[in-house]
Amino acid sequence: MKKIIISLILSALLACTLISCVAGGNDSSAPDEQSGISQESQPAENSEISQESEKEAEEVKISVEFASEALLADKDSYVMFDDPETDYSFVAFTTDTAVTNVRYFSIISTDTWSNDGAPKIDKVLYTMDEFTPEMIFVAETVFGDVYALRGISFEDSKGVIHYYSLWDSMVDDSIWLRKVDIAE
Repeated sequence: MKKIIISLILSALLACTLISCVAGGNDSSAPDEQSGISQESQPAENSEISQESEKEAEEVKISVEFASEALLADKDSYVMFDDPETDYSFVAFTTDTAVTNVRYFSIISTDTWSNDGAPKIDKVLYTMDEFTPEMIFVAETVFGDVYALRGISFEDSKGVIHYYSLWDSMVDDSIWLRKVDIAE
């Protein structure tokens, strides 16, 4: 009986020790057991690149909304892509910063995704050399039930290409752009 009680007490002490190590015992300045170097002194991999990309992504904002009847009636106020294969909705893109090499494209459906799982550009439907805050780009579009069928890309002032897929909500009829990695 004494052996069982001692075993239970030791098990409880061991469990408490493990819990305290997991909950708060991770000291990032402690040396790594394998390398002997503290984690604090190791630079984050690609930290400079990722910080620049995040900063640039915050600087360039491209927005989308359904094109209103009033906007569509004023044909001189926008640049338009009228898709001959689609008779669906018109969306209006705007940007707060000038960007270049803008492409509006269709995205390949799920059965032809690339090996790494990223969607691919099926075909480029429309291009613009430059897109500025003074412009509105209207495109006829179609939305998928499960996967995005259309997207837009542009090159920022640092030469980084940003890809966005176009999504809609069946719940509240809203639309939005989602940053995505797309294979060319």
